[in-house]
Amino acid sequence: MNSIIAMGVMYSSFLMVGMVLAFMPYLTRKTESFGVTIPEDIYHSDGLKNMRKKYSVQALIILILLSIGSAVLSYKAITPERASLIFGIGLTLLIACLFGLYLKYHFTMKRLKEDNQWEAEKPQAVVIDTSFRNHKLAYSNLWFLLPALIMLGTLAITVIYFDQIPPRIALQYDLSGEVTRWADKSYGALMWIPVQQLFMIVLFVLINSIISRAKQQINAANPEKSLIQNQIFRLRWSAYIVVTAISMVILFGSIQMSFIFNVHPKVTLLISGLLTGMLIIYAIILSVSTGQGGSRVKVSEGKATEEIDRDDDKYWKLGQFYFNPNDPTIFIEKRFGIGWTINFASVKGWLILAGIIAIVIASQFIYKI
Repeated sequence: MNSIIAMGVMYSSFLMVGMVLAFMPYLTRKTESFGVTIPEDIYHSDGLKNMRKKYSVQALIILILLSIGSAVLSYKAITPERASLIFGIGLTLLIACLFGLYLKYHFTMKRLKEDNQWEAEKPQAVVIDTSFRNHKLAYSNLWFLLPALIMLGTLAITVIYFDQIPPRIALQYDLSGEVTRWADKSYGALMWIPVQQLFMIVLFVLINSIISRAKQQINAANPEKSLIQNQIFRLRWSAYIVVTAISMVILFGSIQMSFIFNVHPKVTLLISGLLTGMLIIYAIILSVSTGQGGSRVKVSEGKATEEIDRDDDKYWKLGQFYFNPNDPTIFIEKRFGIGWTINFASVKGWLILAGIIAIVIASQFIYKI
């Protein structure tokens, strides 16, 4: 029964992630369609409405087939490890299939734009607000002092109660809550979780800083409205990063407490499932209510102009990867998706990406048992 509940939690997240990807064309900016720059009024045309609908229907069919197939195979798997492996393969296939579907519509969109020459109908412009950085774009990194205090509390309790910790500690559980990996008690083994907490805090501070420093992207057709939407977009996601950091540090702290106070593994699994589910649902609600760049946020209309955003499609490879050696920008909003990406022509961007990957890898192996 426990394994069935665990599978239910896993495949609920599978479905929620798939749903967001399936409806992504409705969440992106109205000045972009399948990774291609368009005038905002074209976004509402019948042809593009039909494209978005077809993409979402086809994506949902893929999601349903893969989720059912993966869930059945996971249920019939001989061991929980195989069930988890099947889940991972199914999720990877889902992302790969939906990316392939996206590419189909991306190239169709490029041909449609070339045939209709929409960009030739209106003057193009790039809008820059020199006071943009003076606005509050992200919450202060001082908020991360709270998860840092939780991490220090975890560390202190571990040291204080070290003598009453059992000589062997459980490091890994299967989907049924049974222990699959043990380790002898040592400071090295017990410091692993506080170190994980520290690495997570550093990573989230970095992401929060990226949110505030990413390139401004203001809609030339309605700069005032776009500016307010972008500020709200950044602030909402900054708040999400702070909440996620606190939640993840609490989650890892609860695992450490289970070593010290002999908490039943089912309680730890319940806390893990609740926090993870909460964060996934929070992200979905935020994506749907805010949209990319704040495009779904309802604000005053502002003053519209006849200009449209400058066409920079040539710098977006496959409509997903920004590569512009002439742009000093390191971070820029995604075109098809929610969040930010790097300028792949920027050496600094690659170094920061490598640093993030290094943090993730180091967190796994610095205290390898």
